[in-house]
Amino acid sequence: MLPIAAVVHYISEKEFGQEKRNAFRFGLWAVCVLGVAFVVLQVYSLTQLEFTHRTNAYGSVFFTLSGVLDLTILTGLVFEASCLVRSWQVIDHWRMLLALHVQMNGMLWYFAAVVAVLAYATLYLSPHWI
Repeated sequence: MLPIAAVVHYISEKEFGQEKRNAFRFGLWAVCVLGVAFVVLQVYSLTQLEFTHRTNAYGSVFFTLSGVLDLTILTGLVFEASCLVRSWQVIDHWRMLLALHVQMNGMLWYFAAVVAVLAYATLYLSPHWI
């Protein structure tokens, strides 16, 4: 879900560059919805596990990495929401600041998507390697 959010943010960023404000805002909303859905599904899946953070070292690592990733996504959601609010308040001389905000937020989503793929590949495949 996070790689999809990163792609949607990339497309939204391109729409911003082409002065398509409605498409840009729709993209930001879509990324917010995908991010919230990811966090909700992640919290639900953590409650359904057969182990806890107290079970063993693997459980501790699993919950720690999952929690850090969730905090990263929540941070991204705050930045995405602030970017969305600024998109309605933008004045011509603030456009450059909004462009920087969109670009930096994109970097956070790209980072989160890569980290999520690597973290979950490690967390879900590592029990089968040991």
